[in-house]
Amino acid sequence: MQGGLHGKTTSQIEEKEQQITARAEAVQGLRTRGIRSIMKAYVCVFVKNLKKIQSYN
Repeated sequence: MQGGLHGKTTSQIEEKEQQITARAEAVQGLRTRGIRSIMKAYVCVFVKNLKKIQSYN
């Protein structure tokens, strides 16, 4: 009976580890998307301001 309980516990731990890994990967993906969005917005503002400066000359 002990062997069956141990096997069940091990499989539950492995399942939890897989869930944690999946969540961590999802968070990393969201973080990457967020950083890309910020960078794109920054570049757009930079280009817009650069065009304004160039129009003064």
